[in-house]
Amino acid sequence: MPDALGRRCKLALVAPSTNIVVQPEFDGMRPLGVTNHFGRIAISNMAAHK
Repeated sequence: MPDALGRRCKLALVAPSTNIVVQPEFDGMRPLGVTNHFGRIAISNMAAHK
């Protein structure tokens, strides 16, 4: 059975758990026939530096 939603392309992205913007941006830029697949990498106790 052919893929009805991702017939043109399937994009995969692995992002750190602290990045909350990338998934909605990719969803907003997605053309018809393309599906986005996201994975998260857990980032714990990450120190912020100036």
